Amino acid sequence: MLTDKKDLSVVEHTGENDIDITSVGINKYSTLRKYTSDKYCAFGNDSNDLELLAHAEKSIWVGGKNKELKKLNLNPDIICRANNFDVDNVINNLI
Repeated sequence: MLTDKKDLSVVEHTGENDIDITSVGINKYSTLRKYTSDKYCAFGNDSNDLELLAHAEKSIWVGGKNKELKKLNLNPDIICRANNFDVDNVINNLI
């Protein structure tokens, strides 16, 4: 079983038949840190975005308020609906 492997991290995507398997400590945030400063804005919509959103100067949850936010214990700075218009609007307000 994958969860028995102590050197692997398994992230399940809510509502999908999908998982991410990586080495422990490897995620979007740990990768971003190698290429940029600590000041960044992050957009996310799933549990695999938690580390990235938690360390962002501005965190944006895409998908509106839902059970997933409470389940993930996430309090983003901005919540927007998952459509091009709303995401574009958030980006324009950030720059």
